[in-house]
Amino acid sequence: MTQWLEARTRQRTKGKSKDSTTALNTLEALKFYSDLRAGDNTTKMAEGWETFRLTFIRAITNALTHGCNWMESLACLHVCSRALKTGQQRVRSIVVTAMKDTSLLCNPVLHAMVIVAKLDSSFSLGVPGYSREHTFRRMGSVCLPPAGRRRSYSSQLRL
Repeated sequence: MTQWLEARTRQRTKGKSKDSTTALNTLEALKFYSDLRAGDNTTKMAEGWETFRLTFIRAITNALTHGCNWMESLACLHVCSRALKTGQQRVRSIVVTAMKDTSLLCNPVLHAMVIVAKLDSSFSLGVPGYSREHTFRRMGSVCLPPAGRRRSYSSQLRL
């Protein structure tokens, strides 16, 4: 969270960095595993998400860490998820909904966690052994601060 705040402040004062442009390009170039497009095979899709999940989280974390504009990041996710051969309809649907969620757009870190939680739920729904009950406790290297500090972080996020 702190890394994102620092990078976001730098971006506002200096403009886009090479690293933030690279992070956005990485998001836009994501290719979803073929298992995630398995249609009716829910177990295969859950396995595909389990494998792809960390790649997805790292790409989002990288964009946040480099201070990328959150709406631009979501737009890149939208582009990669709607690609004909490598896209994923569920991801596209969740990203489109996320782009309209004005209450979370001002808090990208929390918004990213909500997106991952929705994807976890979507891909593991009804598949034994693929439940993600702890998504909000830890999402890769992006974590919520302890309860007592959430309000102060929330106010900092509205820079």
